[in-house]
Amino acid sequence: DEGFTITLNFGDNPEPMAIPFDAVRTFVDPSVEFGLRFETHEGDDDEEEDPDDDPQPPTQDAQIVRLDKFRKQ
Repeated sequence: DEGFTITLNFGDNPEPMAIPFDAVRTFVDPSVEFGLRFETHEGDDDEEEDPDDDPQPPTQDAQIVRLDKFRKQ
């Protein structure tokens, strides 16, 4: 496992979210006065970075939308 999933509701719209474990820095449950802090240290990763993991540039040009026509004059 590399993470966990949760579902948050925004105005009756459920939105699933995938959270990688590496993204969790703190956990707090104030109802029982409990908290954890996760610290990482440089060089802790045993995995080497794979240069193929770099994001690829977009293949299409960006679409520019002008907002001038929506502004009050």
